[in-house]
Amino acid sequence: MSTSTTSSMSASPAELRQQMQSVSLEHLRNRLANVDLRDLVPFLVARHVLRSHEMGAVYSKPGQVDQLNEFIEILKTKNHWMGPLIDCLIRNGQTAIAEELMRQKIT
Repeated sequence: MSTSTTSSMSASPAELRQQMQSVSLEHLRNRLANVDLRDLVPFLVARHVLRSHEMGAVYSKPGQVDQLNEFIEILKTKNHWMGPLIDCLIRNGQTAIAEELMRQKIT
């Protein structure tokens, strides 16, 4: 089997991770619709998941839906956001969402 055939048949680990994160983020968008991002974003800045200018970008959006969309778009550019976000959700009383994310992470 040639190398070009092998590489076209399987995705790289980075591509697989990106696909899984994309699915997780779209599901997360629905689940975070009723969560105040002001409870999450500062914690993620403190954990070095987000930068302060990214926090400003989220807060500059006029409504909850726009803020959530900006938040999700920023997370799409990150690699290691799920663990800190799960921790943040637990600390903010959103254990049901955190448990869902943990189940997704395992499967």
